[in-house]
Amino acid sequence: MKQSGAATLTLTAYEQIRNGILEGTYPLGSPLTRRRLSEVLRMSPIPVAQALQRLEAEGFVESLPRVGTRVKVPSPAEVKGHYVVREALEAQAARLFAEKATAAQRRQLLREATRLDRLFAEHFSGNAGGELSRQVHLAHMNFHMRIAEATGCEVLVQAIRNSQVLLFNWRYTLLRREPLPSGWHRQLAEVLAAGDIEEADRAMRRHVRLSMEEVVQYFEELAGVDEQGRLSYRGPQRRRRQPARFA
Repeated sequence: MKQSGAATLTLTAYEQIRNGILEGTYPLGSPLTRRRLSEVLRMSPIPVAQALQRLEAEGFVESLPRVGTRVKVPSPAEVKGHYVVREALEAQAARLFAEKATAAQRRQLLREATRLDRLFAEHFSGNAGGELSRQVHLAHMNFHMRIAEATGCEVLVQAIRNSQVLLFNWRYTLLRREPLPSGWHRQLAEVLAAGDIEEADRAMRRHVRLSMEEVVQYFEELAGVDEQGRLSYRGPQRRRRQPARFA
């Protein structure tokens, strides 16, 4: 069934705003007004408002009294929670991949890991932005979804996709002070392709936990306490030698 024109506009607004958040066009805490977004996206405020509602339900934006709608600033507890959920889901995917993946799927994962590491190295070399950021994001999503899809468990695949943990982790990865270790994804792929279930589990848990403490600390630095004892946003901290384009 074809979508109506209004539904198509809403989806377009949703995808463009979400991509802007993931790519850093709209950093953490930045305001998102319907009027301004309507001007940028060249559409009426109605599909923009509907897109913002969906993004709020998915945890990308938040609406606050006297502040309005802004890119969500997660609390340290929420950040840690994303890591906990992702580790549980992806460790299980790694175990099933090691057990069930075909020889062709193992070879494909190794190829994608090599390409992904190359893209990440280029990103952290200071060439981040625009088309490269989209390539890295898509390659990162495809690599981890490839592991899940090879398990043959559609419920697990949908759980990983619907949880949004890979999208949130993408944002957290870009907060790192230093580049990822050389061959980071290739090393993981090699362990999974070797077929040892317990080693695959341990390797995936190490992989997910790499930046957790550093990222949680980053959000603790951003968080203050307002007069009602709630967390509030202090503003971005300098994390890199060059200004970071990503949230």
